[in-house]
Amino acid sequence: MTDALPYFLVCRTPTRAGAGQRATDVIDLPLQREAHTKLPVIYGSTLKGALRHATLRKLSEELDGETSEGLVDAVFGDRPGEGSPSPGVVAFSDAVLLAMPVRCEPGFLAWVTSPYQLGRLYEVLELTGELEDLREAVEEVLNDCKDPRGNGALAPEEGTLLLDRIRVRAEASDAVGDLAGVLSETVFEGAPEPHFRRYVEERLVVLGDGAFADLVNSCTERVVRVRLNEEKTVEQGPWYEERVPEGTVFFGTLNVRHDTVPPKNGVDARKVLFGRWEPDGVPDGDDRKLEALKEAAGELEAGVLGAVADGSGDGYLDLRFQVGGSETVGFGLVRLRQFVGE
Repeated sequence: MTDALPYFLVCRTPTRAGAGQRATDVIDLPLQREAHTKLPVIYGSTLKGALRHATLRKLSEELDGETSEGLVDAVFGDRPGEGSPSPGVVAFSDAVLLAMPVRCEPGFLAWVTSPYQLGRLYEVLELTGELEDLREAVEEVLNDCKDPRGNGALAPEEGTLLLDRIRVRAEASDAVGDLAGVLSETVFEGAPEPHFRRYVEERLVVLGDGAFADLVNSCTERVVRVRLNEEKTVEQGPWYEERVPEGTVFFGTLNVRHDTVPPKNGVDARKVLFGRWEPDGVPDGDDRKLEALKEAAGELEAGVLGAVADGSGDGYLDLRFQVGGSETVGFGLVRLRQFVGE
């Protein structure tokens, strides 16, 4: 049996989850993209690896290496190259693009989305059975979308908008206004970026699917980079890489398996994850040296993910970590708002 819990991920700086180097493309370091939509995506394996690294680094500041590695392995699974590794009990779905900020006149910025992406969010919320207010708000917007593949747009207020280089006539939709309010509260509540919440509340625009895909493609950042040597001359490059802009919103699910215990340790990692593990219930004679885990359990009140969370409350954990490349130049910082239940 698997619990699926929704999460939202907001890029706090421009972010590149790379698909590897491609010598035949104009872009040397392209983004991960979905095959069927060509929209940016962050693979679940990328998220899991980044969060595993962040968790291990955080735990290592307070616990010895063997203890912190044992806790991380209990939740995320054994590290590669360790014989026959046992699986973890958590898995992230791919982070699907929900909304991207684009230049807008009037209003400076707008967050754009599309009926297809909203429909995918609706399916996730329907599957998980969580966040009913948001699910209903999405459904009302989808009911207002008469021609999802057309060139029209829906926004809280009627008007002509220049979105990057695309001029659209937006029809007023109370449903979009309601969705903007619920979405901003769900995604940005407690965030250190309150301006994002205000912009989403005031200027959420639902475009036709084709126009949305074109706009996302044109507003994806493409930058030229070089690497300098000690003499400040070019050692490598130039090369071209893609990034999604700050404020881009993704969504997906964290899937927690609680009917299968990894065979190598006997720990109910679901309880570790949500801070409900009782050390007295840990079996003895385990080759993972569970005495170390017993000691760590008393120190991690909010569980393993809670160890890297900046805060928790109202049914959510808020986590901040780095995804993808260019960490040394400040890119890839994200905020993941994980729903864990009321």
